[in-house]
Amino acid sequence: MPTKKIKYSSDFKNRLSIINITQSGNSKKQIVPGNFGFKYPNRLCFFLDKKYAIANGMPEHIEFEGRWMFTQNFDLKFKITETKNVLSSDIVITGEIIDIDKKGLLFLFKTEVFNKEKLNIIELKGSWNVDEKNRITLILLKEKEKQNELVFSFAWTLNNKHEIVFAYKKRIEKTKIVLEKQIVFRGEWFVFGSNRIGFYVNLSNDSPIFFNARLLTRCVKEKGTPVKYEIGIGRKNIKRTLVFFGKWRFMSGNVIGYELRYKKTVYFIKFDFEINQIKKTKIKLSLISKHSKLDGAEIEFSKNIFGADFLATSKISKDEKNIIFGLTKKF
Repeated sequence: MPTKKIKYSSDFKNRLSIINITQSGNSKKQIVPGNFGFKYPNRLCFFLDKKYAIANGMPEHIEFEGRWMFTQNFDLKFKITETKNVLSSDIVITGEIIDIDKKGLLFLFKTEVFNKEKLNIIELKGSWNVDEKNRITLILLKEKEKQNELVFSFAWTLNNKHEIVFAYKKRIEKTKIVLEKQIVFRGEWFVFGSNRIGFYVNLSNDSPIFFNARLLTRCVKEKGTPVKYEIGIGRKNIKRTLVFFGKWRFMSGNVIGYELRYKKTVYFIKFDFEINQIKKTKIKLSLISKHSKLDGAEIEFSKNIFGADFLATSKISKDEKNIIFGLTKKF
């Protein structure tokens, strides 16, 4: 009897089930040996065991159309798009994210084939971003379908290395065991403006994440004052405060660097600046990021911090340089 529709699903052992539904409404389910993988970027396929495929007159692989998303347990779910012969359904791949890099994520899972377990890894490729609620998303590369975004729906935190940490709980299938898991986004922060800061995933300049933020620090001293931003995350607008502790250092080219250190790593958040006010013993500068002016943000220095080497290489105006140089010599 001819098949009317096909429905695909998977079990907790990551085995593919195919349900053939006939015109009379009868159905037949078969569990097919093989492994999930990709033939094209992010396009889910199932590669059948070759001997089984030949013996049963089946293709060597099956391609699926649909969209990726996370389950509440942070397994991968592929929602199949309904077509003329295929019903809409979900394929859930049970496993865990094992790595994050500038190009995407790696997902590890086990598949049972002929009563033997096999480890598999799939790589979802795309570009990192955040949505309007500052939730981290991976925009997947796709050939035909509309844009597919994987959303990390829970609020993230920061560790003592200034890295983004996404913590979640994961239940082991068919058990009561719940594990504490975390995903770490390593990279580097940079300032984009008073209401925006950025993060380069794995130090990649071609994969920045931009967060909407609020600058809390309006005036800082040369010593002892951290730079603070507040970020709201998710539907509940959970607040996170990003605090930069470091030292201010003058660099050539009219640039101030805020030096951050952890373990053996050192990096700078760089600012241009404008002279705002010159007092008897202090100078106030307005900070300017590489991309936009930090409205109202200032830093206050004692005059004697300006050295002749800095003044000689800075691109500030001649009059301003003469003023500072004269005051530096005096104080």
